[in-house]
Amino acid sequence: MTVGPSTAFRIVAASSLVVSMMLAGHGEAQNFAAGVDAHDRGNYLQAFEIWVGLAVRGDAAAQYNVGLMLEKGTGVATDAEQAVQWYYRAAEQGYVPAQYNLGGMLYRGAGIAVDFAAAATMWQRAAKAGHTNAQYNLGTLFQRGEGVPKSLQNAIHWWRLAASGGHIEAQYHLGRVYVTGEGAPRDVQLARRWLRPAAAAGFAPAREMLAAIGTNHTEQSAPRPPVAGQQQATIQPTVIRETAWILAQNPRHYTVQLGTLRSRGAAREFVVRHRIEQVAAIAPVGKRYVVVGGVFADLDQARAAIPRLTRALRDHGAFARSFAAVQREISPSTLRQETGDIQSRHQRAR
Repeated sequence: MTVGPSTAFRIVAASSLVVSMMLAGHGEAQNFAAGVDAHDRGNYLQAFEIWVGLAVRGDAAAQYNVGLMLEKGTGVATDAEQAVQWYYRAAEQGYVPAQYNLGGMLYRGAGIAVDFAAAATMWQRAAKAGHTNAQYNLGTLFQRGEGVPKSLQNAIHWWRLAASGGHIEAQYHLGRVYVTGEGAPRDVQLARRWLRPAAAAGFAPAREMLAAIGTNHTEQSAPRPPVAGQQQATIQPTVIRETAWILAQNPRHYTVQLGTLRSRGAAREFVVRHRIEQVAAIAPVGKRYVVVGGVFADLDQARAAIPRLTRALRDHGAFARSFAAVQREISPSTLRQETGDIQSRHQRAR
């Protein structure tokens, strides 16, 4: 059976600059913020000098930023060996972004000898702290047997954690596991649940694999009876938001994508049937409709909301994503189509 592309298992790139911190000293927090301001204005050397001053006094966030600027050559000469040293200092203090980036340098042999086992150790520390890229990379190491004993079961464990946190490639590879039956019992329905959010996010291999196995979007989880003592949702069809509401949201804020349905009516019925607690909205994306729920200030808050969803929604493949990502998928043609459909319904109602 042909199940679509076997996309190469790749290692994800480094984390980005840290722009906020928690410090006991108010003055040092102000100094760190001054570095952020200088960096945002393009005065990289000034930012570097501010952060070096904090880094030598042991501040992990500053050590990480210094390491990142040295690794990337931002405002200073590229120096991978010094970057590794600063990452090490921050990582040893438990600073997760530094653990993740250091793992990447150990894996690539940048500024230090290649050491897959040490890379796995660093990524495992970050993965246990909830870093989704580290979870995905660690799963990939287990799949390849690089630095750790080869274990598809361990690979699936870490991919599942990353996929639950919204990691698109982890969702795809986990879906592929359930299509092929390599490492877990073959389960096409479960494969669809993981492939759908990756496909909805625009990951072409996931879309191709869904097409190969048949998307069968009519297979929806049946409503489950409430657990004793569980708070019930109260959203009714009259408060379901539509495209204009999504487009009006701050693109830097986050939401949880709950499903992808075949029509506007099916999307609305999905919201009602699952009795979604958060503010829900639907929007046309391509030939389908996405359902999103909630507004969150950052990615961590959006991810934290997923475990509070009903099991049926979690099983459907809920994942966190930015409003910017959803807004980009709403093309002018689909928006015009939806506007025309709404106007037609209003005219028929008169």
